[in-house]
Amino acid sequence: MNGNPSAPLGGGVMALLNPAPIVACICSLLAIAIEDEQMQVDEEHLRTMIRNDNRRRRRRNLNDDVDRNISVKRRKVNWDHERAYKCVIADYFCPIARRFDDKQFERILRITPTLAEMILNRLATTDEWWTLRWDCTKKMSNAPEVKLIAALKMAAYGESFVAWQDYCQMGESTARECLSRLMKSLVEDNYFSDVYMRRMSRADARKVEELHSRKFGVRGCLGCLDVMLLPWGNCPNALKGQYCGRNKKPKIALEAACDYNLFFWHIHFGEPGSLNDINVWERSPLLHEMTHGQIQDIDFDFVINGETFHQLYWLVDGIYPRLSRFLKSIVNPTLRIDREYASWQEGKRKTIERGFGVLEKKFHITVNPIHLYFMEDIETIVLGCIVLHNMMVKVRMEDDIQESADLYQLVSQNVPNYNVRAAEAAIDQEDADFAAAPMNFRQQKDDAEMLGRQLRIVQFYWNELSDANAHLRLQNAVKRQLYYKEHGPNADVDELDLSYDPLAE
Repeated sequence: MNGNPSAPLGGGVMALLNPAPIVACICSLLAIAIEDEQMQVDEEHLRTMIRNDNRRRRRRNLNDDVDRNISVKRRKVNWDHERAYKCVIADYFCPIARRFDDKQFERILRITPTLAEMILNRLATTDEWWTLRWDCTKKMSNAPEVKLIAALKMAAYGESFVAWQDYCQMGESTARECLSRLMKSLVEDNYFSDVYMRRMSRADARKVEELHSRKFGVRGCLGCLDVMLLPWGNCPNALKGQYCGRNKKPKIALEAACDYNLFFWHIHFGEPGSLNDINVWERSPLLHEMTHGQIQDIDFDFVINGETFHQLYWLVDGIYPRLSRFLKSIVNPTLRIDREYASWQEGKRKTIERGFGVLEKKFHITVNPIHLYFMEDIETIVLGCIVLHNMMVKVRMEDDIQESADLYQLVSQNVPNYNVRAAEAAIDQEDADFAAAPMNFRQQKDDAEMLGRQLRIVQFYWNELSDANAHLRLQNAVKRQLYYKEHGPNADVDELDLSYDPLAE
């Protein structure tokens, strides 16, 4: 056997030709394929069962709703409009003997009865929605007096209308529409906006400057400028990062300037609450008016301590830049004259804080989180509240009474003629051809040349506005006048810094 050399080779060939391992491998592969196919069939069957079960469940629920006669509409409430009308007339508008007198009327609704009647008459003439009507079934609609009471209470107290729903006899959606229509009319109707949201004219500037000259003891002041933040309760999640400040709550910035009587002359609303005062100022329309020469329409010459100035100014806090139209305080004053000036400036600048306080006290909708979604609606309501506030300030001025938060305790169409002569005079020195041509940008055919001239005008006014030495000269003049007024004209004055040092900021 060992002598046969072909024996091992024949055994290997026979082993290779054995079909048993091949058959086993094929069978295992077939078994795996069959198992996968069975799993797919079972999964598809399971999906079909779930889908059919959901269909049967929806069909059963629908049949149950039909059998039970369930209505998807909200339940209608039969409001008694006539009862609400009689109550409001007897309480507020009865010409003979109403339940609340003028003082109580002002405390409850934040305006006088005369203003309420004036607003109602104007709304009735401009919008049919503010008239008394009856439907086809002879049922009276919501009376305009009731609508006005509902809107004023929502603005004054900042609460949901559910609190007065039983008295005014109307739904929440109707009450919100009353508030929206009232504020929109106050803001957009020229009958109100041209008087209580007008741009300051030269005559207004002279009256305001004369008022501050008597109250502050210094000439040339137009009022105080500052920023307050209003909470936004329904701020969208996509905007919370932009409108949340250091307290991690979304707020909206309101920049305003008011005089000593708390009449708001400048309003800028809508900037994110994450911005500080100087960021809001850089986006303010007041800065645009200053850099484009529009504010010079109201300027006039005035004298402080024997020195003549040509630009009116506002009192601001320390965060604002040193501009020729701003009068700031002094940080860490050391000299006696500086301390007295800082005390005077910080005390008089509280006028704008007092204005914000009275506005918040009168209209709690500006204090409580505003539960509105769209910025346009919020802006309309805030501006409408300021219009109502200015109405009451004008009434107080006529009665010679100072507007105060204690009174509300609870237990021109003419286009202004912009002055560009100063800018033209500066441009004449650089471009004689342009000086000979009229200053009318619409007639310029070359857009690049037009843009260049506009930029040069803005640069001229900005250089004039950002003159820190002019700001320091005004500040020193006010210091001397206050010091001489307090200590006499012959008092010794400490040495004053007459040069501007940017590193001292």
